[in-house]
Amino acid sequence: MVVEFPPFRADLEQARLWREGQVVPLRRRTWEVLRYLLSRPAELVTVDDLVGAIWSNAAVQDAVVTNCVYELRRALADDRRKPRFIAAVHGQGFRWVAETTTIDPNQAHASGNSIMQLPSLSSSTGAEPDVELQRLRARWALACCGQRQVVFITGDSGPHMTSLVSRFCASLDEFSPLIIRGQCREAHREPYAPLLDALARVGSGPIREVFRRCAPTWLAQMPSRPAGRKAAERTTRTASKERLLRELAAAFATIADRGALVLVLEELQWADPATLDTLSFLIRRDASARMLVVGTYRIAAATGHSRLVAFANDLLARSGVVEIALAPVPDSASGLRRKPR
Repeated sequence: MVVEFPPFRADLEQARLWREGQVVPLRRRTWEVLRYLLSRPAELVTVDDLVGAIWSNAAVQDAVVTNCVYELRRALADDRRKPRFIAAVHGQGFRWVAETTTIDPNQAHASGNSIMQLPSLSSSTGAEPDVELQRLRARWALACCGQRQVVFITGDSGPHMTSLVSRFCASLDEFSPLIIRGQCREAHREPYAPLLDALARVGSGPIREVFRRCAPTWLAQMPSRPAGRKAAERTTRTASKERLLRELAAAFATIADRGALVLVLEELQWADPATLDTLSFLIRRDASARMLVVGTYRIAAATGHSRLVAFANDLLARSGVVEIALAPVPDSASGLRRKPR
C-alpha cells in the first residue's frame, strides 16, 4: 500500500519514503514511527503506544521515542510550531494531522517512484554523459532503497578505475552517505589489511561507537583505539574467523540502518584470502541493507589469482551483483608507458 501526503509518498510494503521521485533516508525505527502514525490519522498516539508497537514494550526512555519523532519532522521539513504533518499534544503524545490518500502501488511505481531518481550527470556544455558513473549511481539508488548492491569495476588501468571511484564518491556529497574506502597493496597482504585500512580512515565519533558495541575485535585493530588496549589485543589474537565475520556484519548492518553505506575496496587482485572471504560473507547475507559494495581489480593481474576469479564469477551470478568493464585506456590518457615488445 502507498500512502500519499504531498509532496511525499510512503510505500508501506517497501518501507520507503519518497519526495518528488527521490528517496528520503530514514532509520528503521524512525520509519516505523511514521508507519504507525499513518495507520492512525487524526488519532492521539502516546509515547506508550509507540513503545508497545515498535519496541515491544522494552525498557525504552521517552527521549528515544521523541528523537525518532524529531528525525521524522526534520525529514518532512515539518515545523513543530506550525505542523503540517505531526502535531504534538502537550503532555500526551502526537497526532498525524495531514490529509492522506491511499493509491495503487502499481500507479506509484509507474510514475517513477520505484527507483530513486538522481540528477543527470551530463555536462552543461553538451558533452557526453559519464555512462559508467551513471551506472554506479543507479546501483547506489537501489542500495538506498534497502537492496544490497555489489559492483565490480574491471579494467587494465588502476588509475582509471580509481578516478571513476573518486568521481562517484564526490558525486554523492549532497546525500552525505558514509563512505568506507580502502585499498589492497601488493606488498602488504596481511589478513584483512584492506578492510583495516578502510576502517582506519573513518575517524572517531559515532562510527567508532558502533564498532565498540558491535565489533570490539575489529576496533582493537584500528588505530587510536580507546582504553583497554591490552585486553582488546588479547581478544583479537584468540578471536575466531566466525566471530570476526559476525561482528563486522553486525556493525555494517547497524551503520546501514542509520543511512546508506558505501564500502569501496580497490585493487582486489592483491586481496588476501581473509578479505575475500569477508566480502563474500557480507555480500551473501540474505537480510536487506542500504549498502553498496564496490570492488575494483585489473583483469590482467587477476588472471593469475584463481581465487579472485572464482570469487567474482560466483558472485556475478547473484542478483544485485554487476560488473562495469572499463574500455582500455590509451597510453597517453592513462599516464602509463608500456614496455616495447
